[in-house]
This record gives sequence, structure tokens and C-alpha cells, in this order.
Amino acid sequence: GAKIRDNGGNNAQISGTISMNIAAGAKVKVNSYNGYTDYNVVINGGTPSEQQSGTEYSFTVEEDSVVSFVCGGNNYFYSIEVTF
Repeated sequence: GAKIRDNGGNNAQISGTISMNIAAGAKVKVNSYNGYTDYNVVINGGTPSEQQSGTEYSFTVEEDSVVSFVCGGNNYFYSIEVTF
């Protein structure tokens, strides 16, 4: 459901939802462009996180999960890193 566009710079402009399966114990780190970011994180279809708009957000996945990044408007992500 995500729409990804090249903005002509060194990042991707994204709207919609990005979902991925992530194993328990993995650390997830999102790097984004300040002022051009608004997304929520939803784990296993649960309650969305607070709206994220800063340059960095990270969390650890407690159990095998489907992690979704629900993007409003146009988001500029540098990266979504998953470390096991």
C-alpha cells in the first residue's frame, strides 16, 4: 500500500503503509528528515504509536511481529534499519 517516489535528492518520499515481518529481539531504527515526516508504528495490528515527526525513532520488537509504518502525507525516510 505504500507509494514511493524519488524526490531527486538522497531520500525517498513515501505515503501509505509499509509492513514487514520482524523477529523477536530485533532493534528497529528509522532515520528521517526533520519537518517532513509524520508516521505511526503499528505492531501486529495493535494501537498505533504516537505520531513520529523527528529525525530518529527506534524500538525493540518483543515478539515475532508484523510491524507497519503508517505514513501520512509525504515522508522523507533516509533509512529503516533492522538489526538482529
